[in-house]
Amino acid sequence: LYLWRGMDVYRNVATECMRESVGFTHACQQCWIEDMLCSIQSCVNTCVKSFYIIGEPKNREDGSLGICLECDEKICGPDFLSCSGANRRRQGIQSDIGRNDDKEICQTVDMDWIGESQN
Repeated sequence: LYLWRGMDVYRNVATECMRESVGFTHACQQCWIEDMLCSIQSCVNTCVKSFYIIGEPKNREDGSLGICLECDEKICGPDFLSCSGANRRRQGIQSDIGRNDDKEICQTVDMDWIGESQN
C-alpha cells in the first residue's frame, strides 16, 4: 500500500514538473509518465542491484545493456513505443542506452506510422 501511495505522489510531482518544464501535450506527457512509473514499479530492484550492489555501468564494454536498462527496455519499452509511436532511437536522440549509431539510429523517419497508429 505504501508503494502505491508513493507512486501517486510521484505521478503528481512528475505531471506538474513536466507540465511546467517540458511542454508536451497531455497525451504525450501521460505516455512518458506511465513509462517512468513502469520503470520504477518493474525495474527498481534490478536497478538498485545493478548500480549500487554490483556497480554495473549502464552499458557493458561489449555494447550490451546493463541489467537495469535491459529491464526497462524489455518490460516498459514496448508499451512506451506503442503509446508514443516513437522512441529516442527512432527519433535519433541520444540516450543512456549505448547504441551503434550506424546501425540503430534512424537517419530518416517513416512518417506512415502516424496514420497507421490512428487507424
